[in-house]
Amino acid sequence: RARTGPQSASGKCERRDRCAGPSYGLLLAESLPPRYIAGSFSPRSVPNVWSIVQAAGWPIWPLIVASVIALALIFERLWSLRQGVVAPPGLVDRVLVEYRQSGATPELIARVAHQGPLGRILATGLANVKSSRAVIKEAIEEVGRVVTQDLERFLTTLATIAAMAPLLGLFGT
Repeated sequence: RARTGPQSASGKCERRDRCAGPSYGLLLAESLPPRYIAGSFSPRSVPNVWSIVQAAGWPIWPLIVASVIALALIFERLWSLRQGVVAPPGLVDRVLVEYRQSGATPELIARVAHQGPLGRILATGLANVKSSRAVIKEAIEEVGRVVTQDLERFLTTLATIAAMAPLLGLFGT
């Protein structure tokens, strides 16, 4: 049996302070250079972010740019797709109450259309309320496609970055 640390040939630990954990921990600690073992860093040997970027070379710069763009797109989508913006709470109930009171007036349709993507779809339904069921359905589907396209804006760019970033990382290694 190979010795894994400060153990004797019988496998018993000669120093209790170094044999407290499992033997695989000792193998790992013995195989690492001293600068990577916990508690053995000098202030000058601790790598900072800039030294890691410099060591990675030029392939890391496109990866950093892609990461910044991806973060910007993620935060933009989080901000734009808030539930209060996409589907304001109580919008459908308020529109139904006002429609029952005064009908589909141009003011109601214009006001509802400016209340986010759901408002645009409701306004289309209100604008075509006196048309046949097929016309209403077609108009709502058409506006729904446009609204869906607006809601999915930048997702293909984000997917491209998500597919490209691991390949850039592998390229740099």
